[in-house]
Amino acid sequence: MAGRDKKYDKLLDLVADGDSLTAACKAVAPKKHGQFRRQFYHALVADPELALNYARVLLLDADRTFERIEEALEDGVTVADDKKGDPATLNARVHARKNLADGLKWIAARKNRRKYGDKLDLDVDGKVTHTFADLAKKADE
Repeated sequence: MAGRDKKYDKLLDLVADGDSLTAACKAVAPKKHGQFRRQFYHALVADPELALNYARVLLLDADRTFERIEEALEDGVTVADDKKGDPATLNARVHARKNLADGLKWIAARKNRRKYGDKLDLDVDGKVTHTFADLAKKADE
C-alpha cells in the first residue's frame, strides 16, 4: 500500500533479521513500543499486503529456527568427537546440544506446522448404514 507507514517496513526488516516482534517494536518505537505493537496489529487487519508480508517473514523465521537445529547438532557432533576433557563434561555438553535441538524442533513446528509439524496419519475406514427410515423409527421410540 502506498500510504503505509515506513515504520512497519522497518519492523518487518527487523523481524526478518531474527528479532522477536517485541524487540523489533522496541527498536522502532522505544518509548511507546506497546502502543506501536497494537497499531501494528490493527494495520495487519486493515492492510492485506502488510499481513501477507508479515506471514512470509514468520515462515522465514521457522526456516531460520530449523537451520539453528542443524547448527546445534553439528556442534554436538564436534563436541562428541573431542577426546580431550572430562567424559562427564563432554557427555553433558552433547546432551545440552540435543536438548537445544529438541526445543528448536518444537518451536519450528509451532511456527510452521505444515512444514515442520507432526504428521498425522488418519485412516478412517468405517461404514454408516443408517437410513432415513431407521432414524425416523428411533425418533418415534
